[in-house]
Amino acid sequence: MRCQSMSGNDTPHVLMGDLNNGSLSVSTGILTGDPRYKLIESGRAVKGKRADKGMYSVETLMHHRTQGHTNYTHIYENRLEVLDHILVSEEFYDHSARREWSFRYAEVFNDYLTLPHKRREVEKLLATSDPKYAWPTDHGIARAVFEHNPFA
Repeated sequence: MRCQSMSGNDTPHVLMGDLNNGSLSVSTGILTGDPRYKLIESGRAVKGKRADKGMYSVETLMHHRTQGHTNYTHIYENRLEVLDHILVSEEFYDHSARREWSFRYAEVFNDYLTLPHKRREVEKLLATSDPKYAWPTDHGIARAVFEHNPFA
């Protein structure tokens, strides 16, 4: 992401939303700047140490932590996809020399996408006098938790 407010300072940035594309798509890559991730613990590994102009995908952080477990935020023709992203600057990346926040976990609330009884429960909670507001989304809701823990 070529954002001048991100370059040359340690100001944490978060970008959240429905990007309508997966993590590996070209358009998502343009937004993130495709930063390097450190995959193994090694004193010599330098990947992920600096990414002043990149944003890390919380989906990828969770994928690395859980060794392949994948969440999804959208289902289309029985394909599970992550279209709703949380992207964070290097201040949220555990292996960054500029880390200020440590990644704890991420989760996606998406039971109502596949379980009809859950969808009915949510619809009852959201029901209003105006039917167009009865069901606000066909996407799961992503959440990430970080702990303030500056790199010492």
